[in-house]
Amino acid sequence: MSLQTILTSSMLVACLAAGNPAWAAGASGDRVPSYIEVTTDGAIIIEAPSNWNNPDGCLDPQRIFIQQSNAMIDRFYAATLTAYAGGHAVWAWLDGCETMGWGEQYPVVKNLATRRR
Repeated sequence: MSLQTILTSSMLVACLAAGNPAWAAGASGDRVPSYIEVTTDGAIIIEAPSNWNNPDGCLDPQRIFIQQSNAMIDRFYAATLTAYAGGHAVWAWLDGCETMGWGEQYPVVKNLATRRR
């Protein structure tokens, strides 16, 4: 194998790795929501009094983020509001981090459930 082939292959692997970070993913733990925000672009931010579990090492684990593009966002929002109103816990499967325009970075919700406390 030539040096050029090795260098080209190495560059391709480096570019693919940089474009696709390896997120850890994991459970948020149970938290009772203390604040819910619907952003101007239709996403949802859920805050708890203490940090959520943070499997991906996001910068602000006190809040979790439901992307507007998530097909289940309306159901997740309804479940979160119900938990908030009843003082019940929310649990989520988190995968990745979302960086907001003001520099904060939140764990991204992929699945969500509510639990009675």
